[in-house]
Amino acid sequence: MERIRAYTRMALILITMTTYMSVIFMRRFWKGNDLRHALRIRQKWCSLATRILGIRVFVQGSWPEIPVMVESNHRSMMDPVVILSQFHCIPVGKAEIARYPLLGKAADVTGIIFLQRDNKNSRQQTRDAIVSWHRRSQSILIFPEGTTGGERTTREFKKGSFEVANQNNISVLPLVIVYQQGEVAWEDGSMGNHFMTTFGKRRINVNLIIGPVITPVDAVASMEQTKTWMDKILGNNGSMN
Repeated sequence: MERIRAYTRMALILITMTTYMSVIFMRRFWKGNDLRHALRIRQKWCSLATRILGIRVFVQGSWPEIPVMVESNHRSMMDPVVILSQFHCIPVGKAEIARYPLLGKAADVTGIIFLQRDNKNSRQQTRDAIVSWHRRSQSILIFPEGTTGGERTTREFKKGSFEVANQNNISVLPLVIVYQQGEVAWEDGSMGNHFMTTFGKRRINVNLIIGPVITPVDAVASMEQTKTWMDKILGNNGSMN
């Protein structure tokens, strides 16, 4: 039953993604690029996708009115969809995403920054893109762990995004994502297997806990403050108390 549910959901995800992409392309054809429209359509699709996958999202805390560098822990392949169903952000993602059929194109037309971590030029281009998007009043979503995992607390952070925030006076916003079903975490195996084992479940509950805005003064200090806050929340099973 779970495999049938997962396959059905995958089919619906692909069909709806194609449909919503068509809406964006038609808009671009008639009226040119419209970022606000693309972000709005993306959020609608992400919201629909969470419902298709049986995901219920509970948000704690208040989203800031200023554009920020959103630093989130990373648990599952669906983390970006869950977060983008609630908030407008430009995500930073691995360059390999661009090669995925349909998904890569969908990400590209709705705003994403592709990063190839082992390429120095790509890292610099990513930094430049972050600054450019921020100047357009867009928040940036990044996963400083660089990979998914199921540990109780966060893994070691990459400090690059904190350096960009510090150099360009971009406020940092810690964000914690907690799946109430711990087995949702993607630790190994293919994306397809992860999808099947995770989204065959009838219901998945997710908490998004918004942290305090951190004014950048020092990159390392901001990174440590962010990690400390995240680990405290994760250690309390997603509770802010």
